[in-house]
Amino acid sequence: MAGGALITAQRIGAAIGIAVIGTALFGSGSGHSGSAKLMPSLTHTVQPATVLNLAFVLAAWLCAFGLPKTLAAERAEENT
Repeated sequence: MAGGALITAQRIGAAIGIAVIGTALFGSGSGHSGSAKLMPSLTHTVQPATVLNLAFVLAAWLCAFGLPKTLAAERAEENT
């Protein structure tokens, strides 16, 4: 049951991440349909999308290191 919950959480997180980063990348463009104007617009929005992606990676990294190493360590913190 825990494995199913983990996989579900991973898929939900991936879907939200793709939606948010995709919106940052394609939503802030100037909306030109011609390929000559699309590329400069797309290259302009790559930097904010990359920064947002790095922020998500940093948040996940901090969450991973914020977890207790073992269940015994978590129980010891609760008892003190």
